Amino acid sequence: MKVLELFTITLLYCTSIVYGLSNVRLLKETKRNGQNGIIKLTDKNFKRVLEGPRDSYIILLLTATHPAVGCKVCEEINPEYDVIAESWFHAHPDGINDGKKGLFFSKSDFIDGDNQELFKFFQVSNVPIFLVYKPTDKAGPESLTEYSMLNMPGVNKGKERIQLFINSISHHFQLNNFVIYEPINWGSRIITILGVSGIVLLLMKYRNLVKSVLLSKILWAIFSCLFIIIMCNGYMFNKIRGAPYAGGNEKTVEYFKNGMQEQFAIETQIVSFIYSTLGVAVLLLIKFVPFSLKFYEKKNKEHTAVLAYLGMSILFLVAIFIFYSALIRVFRMKYSHYPFKLGK
Repeated sequence: MKVLELFTITLLYCTSIVYGLSNVRLLKETKRNGQNGIIKLTDKNFKRVLEGPRDSYIILLLTATHPAVGCKVCEEINPEYDVIAESWFHAHPDGINDGKKGLFFSKSDFIDGDNQELFKFFQVSNVPIFLVYKPTDKAGPESLTEYSMLNMPGVNKGKERIQLFINSISHHFQLNNFVIYEPINWGSRIITILGVSGIVLLLMKYRNLVKSVLLSKILWAIFSCLFIIIMCNGYMFNKIRGAPYAGGNEKTVEYFKNGMQEQFAIETQIVSFIYSTLGVAVLLLIKFVPFSLKFYEKKNKEHTAVLAYLGMSILFLVAIFIFYSALIRVFRMKYSHYPFKLGK
């Protein structure tokens, strides 16, 4: 009886050593043959790394980032996968979750050229694909075929997809303390500090000029008018709805979309330009024309004053007529039953 108990204890102890070595082996492989916390798999090492027994999860990314392959998703997911692995090892330097189970990352890129046998083994027909090896007691070649597919989140690239990926594997693998780790970019921070310091010094040196600009009624009036014109002509509509810049086909370009409920982004620019030109023309007509008349009268050039007054008045009136006609034309293009028109 004592011999049986001793044998059982010894067996459990040896088993724990094997499992312990499994995690240690994977961690050593990550440090020796990995980058950014990801084990690089080749024909020589993939069986040794992926075969059981193991008490950790292993995620394998099979990808092809060579431009000749034309896989844009592969190029996008590559740096995101690096961020996921770095985030995990930043919170878990030994790769181990609470308890014995851990998580390790591996990758094989077809561009490396030393993984032909690996890709044939997994019968890869499309990339990228994620495979998951779960903890297992099995050993040998049989354990290599016991894997499952991991779906990639079908959302926009970047931080949103990384977060969804982390949430997914954290939920299914019951992982703790797995959040996105973003290293501090000291170079960017130093440049920002130097730039802000330079701007502050310039503002202090030319504070009188800055004060006069900030208190200028003319500049604030121009800014306010431009802001109102742009917003009233659908700038926020374009941003919220994601309106296309223009329409048409290969032969023609469509600048205006029929109907009052839809528009192209270029419509905002065109109509804003028309309104701005009309505003400038009216402003020059009521301000600049009288100023030019008084200017020449002070120099006793009555004849020149009259000619300048009449010439500029006619010029600005013609400009107002043309651009107002264009504005009415836009209304009729958007709504064919618009009752007013100015010119043909």
